[in-house]
Amino acid sequence: MEVAGDIEARIITTDHLQDDHLLGKDQNVRPTGTLPIVHRFICFEVGIGHLTYPQAQAQCNTYGGVLSGIQNDWERQLIANESVRQLIPHNVNLAGVWLGASKIPGTNSFQWNDGHTTGAVEFYGPGQPDNALGDPRGPQNCLQLIVMAPNYWNSPDKWRTFPRLIDDYWCHMAHDPAQRMYACGKRGPSDNTIG
Repeated sequence: MEVAGDIEARIITTDHLQDDHLLGKDQNVRPTGTLPIVHRFICFEVGIGHLTYPQAQAQCNTYGGVLSGIQNDWERQLIANESVRQLIPHNVNLAGVWLGASKIPGTNSFQWNDGHTTGAVEFYGPGQPDNALGDPRGPQNCLQLIVMAPNYWNSPDKWRTFPRLIDDYWCHMAHDPAQRMYACGKRGPSDNTIG
């Protein structure tokens, strides 16, 4: 089942600012609430849409953000939990969430390109990144976080071993898994502006 591209929601990692102040007013976006800041002052938004990587990046830009990297396991779980929360009401069990990363030229390694995530890309799925093992469709230069609803975990397909793990993927494609999502990030206020 494919979900319409206009169904989106947000995660905001601070409860000290008004939602409209952080990501702009958009009547098609329904806020999902707030979560406490743990490691960084970053505002996240997770959305649903059948988008390629460039289209997902453009969608994030409309909120004043970019596709987000994942600094640590807490952020990975935060994005995965919100993604699953959005999938369940639509009876969708599996999705790929675009992340803000790009391949380092001449290697099979990736780096975060969102401007605020530091450190190495971690949390890869089994055998990843594999660059599709030389698939004729070309190099896999982007990353997706594979998320699945609890009732999917027993499905006998290739994604079963990827719960909440990262896969490299073709930036210009949006078909495997068929449901696409994206994680936008935007720098929030500094520590000394919160009250």
